[in-house]
Amino acid sequence: MITRLITLACALLFAASVFAQTAKVVGYVYETNNGGYLNEVEVKIEGTDGTVFPTVFSDKEGKFEVTLPTGIDYRLRLRKAVFEDQTHEFSLKGKSSGEKVFQKIAMERKPGYLLEATISELLEIDPDAEIDPDEIVVDAISGIKVEVYNNTTKKQELTIESTEAHTFSHQLEQGNQYTIMLRKKGYFTKRIEANVHVDGCILCIEGIGKINPGVAESLTEGNSRGVLAANIDLRKIEVNKGFEVENIYYDYNKDNIRFDAAIELDKLIGLLKDNPTVIVELGSHTDARGKKEYNYDLSSRRAKSAVDYIVEGGIPQHRISARGYGETTIINKCKEGVECDDKEHEENRRTEIKVTGFLRDDSFSKMSLEDIILRENFEQEYEKIGTEEEEETEIYIAPPRDLDAPETPEMPTEDLPEEETEIYIAPPVNEVEAAADAVRDAVIEVQPEIETPSVPEGMVGEPQNLPTETLEVEAAVNRTARPVPSDYTGFKIQFASTEERLDASDPVFSQFGKVNEEEIDGRWCYLIGKFKTAKNAQNFLNSIIVARYPTARVVEYVDGKRQ
Repeated sequence: MITRLITLACALLFAASVFAQTAKVVGYVYETNNGGYLNEVEVKIEGTDGTVFPTVFSDKEGKFEVTLPTGIDYRLRLRKAVFEDQTHEFSLKGKSSGEKVFQKIAMERKPGYLLEATISELLEIDPDAEIDPDEIVVDAISGIKVEVYNNTTKKQELTIESTEAHTFSHQLEQGNQYTIMLRKKGYFTKRIEANVHVDGCILCIEGIGKINPGVAESLTEGNSRGVLAANIDLRKIEVNKGFEVENIYYDYNKDNIRFDAAIELDKLIGLLKDNPTVIVELGSHTDARGKKEYNYDLSSRRAKSAVDYIVEGGIPQHRISARGYGETTIINKCKEGVECDDKEHEENRRTEIKVTGFLRDDSFSKMSLEDIILRENFEQEYEKIGTEEEEETEIYIAPPRDLDAPETPEMPTEDLPEEETEIYIAPPVNEVEAAADAVRDAVIEVQPEIETPSVPEGMVGEPQNLPTETLEVEAAVNRTARPVPSDYTGFKIQFASTEERLDASDPVFSQFGKVNEEEIDGRWCYLIGKFKTAKNAQNFLNSIIVARYPTARVVEYVDGKRQ
């Protein structure tokens, strides 16, 4: 026994003497292909004998230092966002105490692009104005909500509630499709779509005016990776100040929407969907050639055609109005009787959007980008099924939320006639547009009357002044759940099951238009949908519902009874 103790003591003394011998390890981490030193690289250190040492980080010069016992081998595990993880091994066997040991470690950037964005207010400059570019002052914008959603992996990768500076960055990896959304009160929400090596697109970004390789690091050969510096402009919302919708052209003396104009109007529909509280006027303008009366009538018809197209695209009628201005607002010298060339006249043939008011209900701003995209996917998937099953239009198209999420303020519930309870709060889908327009439980704030250009008396489509009073829009929605009809045969999706019966003010009733409830074995089950086939119900469950309700399932009914 004494011999064993002596042996153990000797071993401990030997180990202590070994570990008392230390060397200083100085490491430099850099990017492959002379990409420069890397800052804030996480370096985890392990001895091959199983000893784990404190984690260190590289500084802005790519340098890290650590003191380690000599006499053993080591393994470093390095990690940094947008770079491939790296393992590096070295030995301190045979090194003297106090000796410096230098290590150089290269890390390879993951395939893809680091998007470095600078955000500023959109500055509109007359292209004909003689202005020195160096004298232009651009207002940077901070306090922006920035979100990045990966449509390929179906995950939200970045959420910044309010940027401290006017910049943000995010890695866009190859083989992925991204949606980027920027929001700030008082500015139009901006959506950016980015495809990186998807469907034959090496790098396609929509919604950014100009994008260039970064200054510090350029793109690699073949444009497989690199840093992209982008300038993103946000347009300030200014009431009664119009801005031009470019590339809206019409055939001579015609008011029908051409294919190239439809592309631009589709973008406008997207803008209005991403900014669902604004009420706008679409104005059409002509040049001064021809008779005033004819020009006014033509511009009115063109404005109406554009608005009809936008409404068909899903924007509620009460959010957009058409107005023809004819030649009453010439923006250059080319008034009647002034000789101008075709290009100068073309400047006056334009379409403008003007914000005239706002909807008070701004539930959209409280939704995450993930919820917004889930809702949009919901609409698209449901539309596919709806072409086959018309009865399924009863589901409110909106993203489900967790039942344990904070409750939203209670919305008024009214005793309505039976026929009114069949109206659902829904985004503007064509076949339920009337219902969607009628159930906005909000106040439309219309801006005070503004002075409008005079037009000849008796003209067809003479513009009317906007009302100065506010318009109260009452909700016609029953937010409580109903039992499954006794004669129902088909399939439903059970998305939730709770021990306590949900109150009418529960957020779940603002997420779906019509909810059925059923008490099963002491629990309350909540269901949506009317599907004729199990296949359609399962497809809808897998593509839309299960992302937010993992335990949701398809339930079959025959004559109102669960099977």
